[in-house]
Amino acid sequence: MPFIDLLIILSIPMVIIHATIALISLRYLTVPRLIGLPIAIYESAYYVLLLTYVILNHYAAVLLGGITVLFLIIHVGGTYL
Repeated sequence: MPFIDLLIILSIPMVIIHATIALISLRYLTVPRLIGLPIAIYESAYYVLLLTYVILNHYAAVLLGGITVLFLIIHVGGTYL
């Protein structure tokens, strides 16, 4: 399976996760740690893979790489918070 196909497949849960958490947060609720921790780890791994893909394919590294690094830092940091 090509790397881009893997990223596309892994993006589907990312959209679902973010939409669900956005809806939950609109009700001023939070995600329990038992659920949030695996989600944060998944998101961290996703952004590591995305950054790897961007670097390996030389896509506008300044733009895409910068954005990916920012999201990676936010999500990896969130994993430990």
